[in-house]
Amino acid sequence: DRAKDFKAYSLALDDQAFVAYENYLLVFVRGVGQDLEVQEELLTIINLTRHFSVGALMAAILEALQTAGLSLQRMVGLTTTHTLRMIGENSGLVSYMREKAVSPNCWNVIHYSGFLHLELLSSYDVDVNQIINTISEWIVLIKTRGVRRPEFQALLTESESEHGERVNGRCLNNWLRRGKTLKLIFSLRKEIEAFLVSIGATTVHFTDKQWLCDFGFLVDIMDHLRELSELSELLRVSKVFAAAAFDHICTFEVKLNLLQRHIEEKNLTHFAAFREVVDELKQHLKEDQKIFDPDRYQVVICRLQKEFERHFKDLRFIKKDLELFANPFNFKPEYAPISVRVELTKLQANTNLWNEYRVKDLGQFYAGLSAESYPIIKGVACKVASLFDSNEICEKAFSYLTRNQHTLSQPLTDEHLHALFRIATTEIEPHWDDLVRGRNESNP
Repeated sequence: DRAKDFKAYSLALDDQAFVAYENYLLVFVRGVGQDLEVQEELLTIINLTRHFSVGALMAAILEALQTAGLSLQRMVGLTTTHTLRMIGENSGLVSYMREKAVSPNCWNVIHYSGFLHLELLSSYDVDVNQIINTISEWIVLIKTRGVRRPEFQALLTESESEHGERVNGRCLNNWLRRGKTLKLIFSLRKEIEAFLVSIGATTVHFTDKQWLCDFGFLVDIMDHLRELSELSELLRVSKVFAAAAFDHICTFEVKLNLLQRHIEEKNLTHFAAFREVVDELKQHLKEDQKIFDPDRYQVVICRLQKEFERHFKDLRFIKKDLELFANPFNFKPEYAPISVRVELTKLQANTNLWNEYRVKDLGQFYAGLSAESYPIIKGVACKVASLFDSNEICEKAFSYLTRNQHTLSQPLTDEHLHALFRIATTEIEPHWDDLVRGRNESNP
């Protein structure tokens, strides 16, 4: 019922692996009503084994939109994971959906594939020596042969809290690609080496200078990405929408430039784990021996910069709209689109609105803005507010599966799984008293 009143909405398409459920696409909707109340809900789940082709996925999503009363003309944004199924240049789902949703009366659909699983987005580009695959093998050995060792209890507890007791390959790799996890494993590398020796497993990586440097570099880069993800969550809580989240993405790109210059100068100030590895290697190598090649890591950072530029390209295209939304009183009218300049000038001259802007958050300010006096600015606000600014709702689904993995390991129908996900992720508070009363009346 609420979806029918959305003035604008965006979709989030998440096809990452979830514990025992690897072959599902979760589709979330973020909609904005007339009073700028933002709501995020699960729209549908799609079984990828039954909807293998992009055409079948498209049909299933269109059916779910139609059921919810949502027209494609109101769709503003599309955020996805970075899989080929989603963003393949010619055959990805995104290109199909953008083609369907083109409308002369609104933006072209804005696509970005970064806010969902931001650390996963970049980890594949910076893992230059297949570090994750090696660590994944260590974790499997620890979970099968080292569970009683006290030095690994914190690691095992963290592992089970994230992806459960079951050792699922894709989920395990996704967990390991998080900065927090890698940092913990790096701190245990001596204990892990001793454990591998004790069970007769190979320890060749611990004597490989290049591999150790790559490990330290990966830990540091992923830790920087973790900080970016955590700040995105803080921005979400403070209700500053995608505009501020994108500002922070731009700030992180500036930070990458700094990191690249530091690597070129062999300055490891912002590479704590890398510096620790280099200091250890210096104790065992001759002074004239070269420990690491800066060019190797500069190339990796450059690759990461290009990925950020590619995945957030569309947000740069609407940067003026984002800035106008976030700072309407500081935005110079001459830089605004022609259609909005008159309204913006009138808005900035209104003292009462300025006072409201100073004491209210953005959502409250735009909710109280007259749609009759400022229809274009209000329309821009609805569109920007409808863009997903975090992966919070996706994390809710992941956490629910982790907590209930034993129950959900039994075969469930798609309808049952959909219902469970709906309850786990919804922002709507059920009217428990009415539901129970109705149940009692029907079963006296």
